[in-house]
Amino acid sequence: DNIPGQQNPQQAAGNYIIIDHGNQEYSLMAHLQNGSITVQNQQTVTAGQVIGLCGNSGNSTEAHLHYHLQDQPVFGKGDGKPAPFRNYLADGALIELGEPIRGQIIELGE
Repeated sequence: DNIPGQQNPQQAAGNYIIIDHGNQEYSLMAHLQNGSITVQNQQTVTAGQVIGLCGNSGNSTEAHLHYHLQDQPVFGKGDGKPAPFRNYLADGALIELGEPIRGQIIELGE
């Protein structure tokens, strides 16, 4: 993990995992806390399962989770894909299926 305000560009993603959803869709979750990843390579994961803790590793200046959906199983390769989320609040309004927009306040839906 980085000291807050410092970055490690040599390990851009820091501690990360990639989840294969099938159909050439792969979730990348990066900047996880050192030593917090709870899953193993080739392990099946389920919705709601803890896979790691939010951290400040890699090319990051503060703790956060970097998430994106891509079409390749390798960090830094392939193209990004739209990543819709279900049942969340965006600026107080319930969104049944959508993608958050930069600057919105996002909360868990009911």
